[in-house]
Amino acid sequence: MQSDTYFNITSIGWDALLIEGMLDRIQRQSKIRFTHIVLTDDDAAVLKKKTPRPDVFPIRKIRSDPLPSPDLDLLAALETDGVPTIHNMILGDRVVCKLPRSDALSYATLLAQRIASILKDTKPDAVIGGFDSLHAGIGLAVCRSLGIPWVAMTFTTIPKGCMAFCDQICPDAQYDIPRPIDESLKSEARAAIEAFESRRMKTPAHVSSHSLDMVLAKLPTHLAIVIKRSVQALDGSLDRFSTQSPMRIALQYIRKRCNTILLPDSLLIRQPSDDRFALFTLHMQPESSIDAWAPFFANQFHLIGQIVRAMPPDMKLLVKLHISDGDNYSPRQLRQIAALPGVELVHPTASSRDFVDRADLVFGIQGTICLESALLGKPVLMFGESPYLHFPSVERVDRITDLPMQIRAAIAKPKPSRKEILDAYAKYLSRFMPARYNDWTESLADEDVAKFAKCFIRLREHLLVSPSVSVST
Repeated sequence: MQSDTYFNITSIGWDALLIEGMLDRIQRQSKIRFTHIVLTDDDAAVLKKKTPRPDVFPIRKIRSDPLPSPDLDLLAALETDGVPTIHNMILGDRVVCKLPRSDALSYATLLAQRIASILKDTKPDAVIGGFDSLHAGIGLAVCRSLGIPWVAMTFTTIPKGCMAFCDQICPDAQYDIPRPIDESLKSEARAAIEAFESRRMKTPAHVSSHSLDMVLAKLPTHLAIVIKRSVQALDGSLDRFSTQSPMRIALQYIRKRCNTILLPDSLLIRQPSDDRFALFTLHMQPESSIDAWAPFFANQFHLIGQIVRAMPPDMKLLVKLHISDGDNYSPRQLRQIAALPGVELVHPTASSRDFVDRADLVFGIQGTICLESALLGKPVLMFGESPYLHFPSVERVDRITDLPMQIRAAIAKPKPSRKEILDAYAKYLSRFMPARYNDWTESLADEDVAKFAKCFIRLREHLLVSPSVSVST
């Protein structure tokens, strides 16, 4: 309930580190008050271990809460425009998607019932969730049904450290809280483009283990995770709806290490040739950029096959493995891709920039590679909704049967002028506010929290005037 003194926001599914490290600290320096819906009573206990916290509400007790029977009518009623389908929510959740469908629907029912009950009691002015989990999607759906504004944070990669609030599980559905497009912002955009062009600015990326040294260096961390999950499984504190089992973690680890050892180097190139080619970079998966933001394109192998069918005969399609996910694919899967006509595979550690510079065309579902290409004026065809679609050289793929025509048109289209690129980039940056890059493994400094507090204050001011308007187009 809105008040003249405080603006009340409820978080859904945030972990203790972010609640204590960000939201609690924002609360101390603003007129914003947070309550927190956490997934289990064990999550609540972690937050309450130092002091009692009446602002924390668990969705379920791990050891004693039985799952309800699936309420299919309730779940169907939650599906509406701007909300993912329940099946998409389930398939986009890296843990729940592995469970039997009946269990997943029972858990979705529990989430919907409990989240609605808590929100009706707490009456927040807004709810902040996330993108890539079942509780995030259900939280959005419940908020829509109750008329409560829902937000999630999205971040820039070029440059690092700016954020915006979305009102849907889509990166382009941003609340209209713009910065003025003045000379200061244009100078910021110009400096970022120049730093990117000169390669002084690099996009952040986690690097998966691709050598024996890296495997050995990370082994203690991986062993610690398995041991922790095993202890939780034994004492009954493991939540099978939000945490993978120790057996699944161990099997995944073994699978990826085998893929690393057996990576077919003879199939992979590291430098672009002089041939004409289009570039498609595989997304890390599972990951919100496609599993939540573009779920109908989540089968990347199928999509590559569709692109190949549309490619002109005088162009190759180069498929680059993601540097963060190069160990996710077996040699058999990679050979299947390489067997497609005109397809070559690019090594995960090869420089993406070298290939973007030489490409005649870039394909993307989501991904920073599309922004990098847009800043260089390269023609880009995207399959998902994205703020990058507002750049002059970027278009969204329409009907898949029209893709051959779109490819020819994109290649023939004149390169946009530097002014056109700069204007589009300044407009893109105007939708974001200064904050900090979302690497939560690093603690937030006081100046970082102050930036986030300003973002939330601007959100509060916006919602008090216009509670449900985004700039998605």
